[in-house]
Amino acid sequence: MKVKYTLSVKPDVVSNGEILRAWLPYPRHDIPRQTNVKFIKASQSDYIMSNDVTTHSSIYMEKEAEAGKATVFSVEYEFTSQGEWIDLENFYDTVTSDYPSNIADYTKERKPHIQFSETLKRLTDSVTQEANGTKETVKSIYLYIVENYPWASALEYSTIKNIPEYAIENKKGDCGQVALLLIAMLRYKDIPTRWQSGWMMHPGEVNLHDWAEYYIKGAGWIPIDVSFGRADNENSPLPRRFFLSGIDSYRLYINNDYSGSFFPKKKYPRSETVDFQRGEVETDSGNLYFDKWNYNMQVEYR
Repeated sequence: MKVKYTLSVKPDVVSNGEILRAWLPYPRHDIPRQTNVKFIKASQSDYIMSNDVTTHSSIYMEKEAEAGKATVFSVEYEFTSQGEWIDLENFYDTVTSDYPSNIADYTKERKPHIQFSETLKRLTDSVTQEANGTKETVKSIYLYIVENYPWASALEYSTIKNIPEYAIENKKGDCGQVALLLIAMLRYKDIPTRWQSGWMMHPGEVNLHDWAEYYIKGAGWIPIDVSFGRADNENSPLPRRFFLSGIDSYRLYINNDYSGSFFPKKKYPRSETVDFQRGEVETDSGNLYFDKWNYNMQVEYR
């Protein structure tokens, strides 16, 4: 896929001559399913790449605002993306809590959005009461969310105190809300689970998207997408099974976790407190929220 991503700050949002600082999403190099990442060009010559040293992969640029004109940042790149499906039947269901430290971190609570509240614990225990082993536990939680939480447009994540609790209370959620619910429930059951996100790149349906990965000893990190698992129906029974342990090729990987840091470091609180897909913009005087700028993704497929 070849991408041109553009972020345009609206005219006269800031004073003439004020410096705008922008972080645009850029594909990660450290994802095995995303390869051949190639930079083509950027609107500014003095850009800075985060180079996967941060949770959120970005290209950073600065530009001086001109009165009456939009301030435009753009980047062009290409990459190769491939899908993956892991047959869980090929692995023994070894139940273990003896994970290396870098894996064990993904079994822990992480406030505010991953908390083992009494509500979450009761629900998870109920859903998994007949599950025997790691694989059955994952499947029970996955199917519970897929079958009981229909897609719904979401409030900005920055306005929600605890996203999994919000999803449980409202019995619905967008991709990120159900992904965080899955992560919290699996971690409570001592199954390492982590966030991934970026864009879904399907022709005609290019959009922001979030999913996850869980860890099984012997298999490693396994992709899982609750939102795409919802697509199952009588005429097409495969999505639910596939997205329990697989992911399709039409993905752009930007983030390997949520609510992380940027490089260069952002001075002011970010617009999106959890995810990073649209971009971030600020000046010396403050952050620019989403209503002050527009973004556009153009994709060519090869």
